[in-house]
Amino acid sequence: MTAVSKTPGGFSRRSFFLFILMAPAGLAIILAIILVTQYRQFKASVSPAAEVQEFVWDASSQSRVDTVLTDLHSFSSNPIKQFDSLWIDSRDLNLLMAHSPVIASQGIRFHADMHDSLIVIRSTQAVQSMQGKFAGIFKKIASSGYLNARLEGEPELKDGRLDFSPDSGFLNGQKVVSVALQKRGGMSPGDFTADTAAYGEFVRALGEVKVMDGRILLVRHH
Repeated sequence: MTAVSKTPGGFSRRSFFLFILMAPAGLAIILAIILVTQYRQFKASVSPAAEVQEFVWDASSQSRVDTVLTDLHSFSSNPIKQFDSLWIDSRDLNLLMAHSPVIASQGIRFHADMHDSLIVIRSTQAVQSMQGKFAGIFKKIASSGYLNARLEGEPELKDGRLDFSPDSGFLNGQKVVSVALQKRGGMSPGDFTADTAAYGEFVRALGEVKVMDGRILLVRHH
């Protein structure tokens, strides 16, 4: 199979489904951690090595991600019994994250593992690829290196809103204080969805989401 250096395809109506399942979904969570640990500690939080390597596409992974996206779209839009529930394992979740053009544009790499009822998401971002209001300051503090973060938690569906609820977090191996995980931005799929109509359709269809036996179970609302 031939390796592909770039993420296949561009932004599509279905690509928002990635964020349904994703944990630290962008720069906001990293900034929250950094701001809590204070600027003077930032340089000490930078690692010389990336923990998450760049994903390399091949024919098998491209075919599989197309199948997963089709299944998710059917779950969202088709009310027949065949699509009452859907299982997502860690391999499929990683394919969905690698497929996201939004993640690619932010220069962040993600890797997911699932253990019983827990999702563990690791992320890596080069300091020099950081974007946003404070990026220039951080780039001057550290001219090279990586931010390696890890969040552990579970998805939460409450009051018509889907979020990732982290129980614990780590930045380059150092435990993050709990305040950095509370009232955080960038943890809802809606924050990263351009097609609000499609996203609303999915959330309305979703009755339950939970992690069990090392997989994510999506259950339709009845």
